[in-house]
Amino acid sequence: MNRDLLKFHQKRGSFPEKLEDLEGVVWEKKDRNYVSQGRSMIHRNYFYLYSKIDPHRFSLWAVPIGKVRDEALTLFLVGTPTSDRTWKGPALPFPDIENLSAAPFVKRPDHVGSCRATEYPTGVEIKVRTLAESFQNAFRC
Repeated sequence: MNRDLLKFHQKRGSFPEKLEDLEGVVWEKKDRNYVSQGRSMIHRNYFYLYSKIDPHRFSLWAVPIGKVRDEALTLFLVGTPTSDRTWKGPALPFPDIENLSAAPFVKRPDHVGSCRATEYPTGVEIKVRTLAESFQNAFRC
């Protein structure tokens, strides 16, 4: 998914508004399992939640939903055209998937060059403590 988002950025100069925008640019047009007005999709036993943070930065959750989901990892990625940062944690319980924040942190314009963890989905930070701790350490002001 990350590779396809980077290809889109190369072709269009910014990341897509939603995953569905990859159709016809990077992906062949066909029926896909999109949800949330095309921002999310289910593909190969994973639920993907995408958010365009700005034209050159995006976030992507990859949450396992298949039969062996308890053995798989939940991934959170923040990507740019030149780098990406990935956090890993245990599979999220199904009820917590509804509470995911598409972008659990924001870059504050009044603190240029610094990032701050500003929100976590209710309950998720407790169940994926290592993921939450990674956010806190990575985006400490």
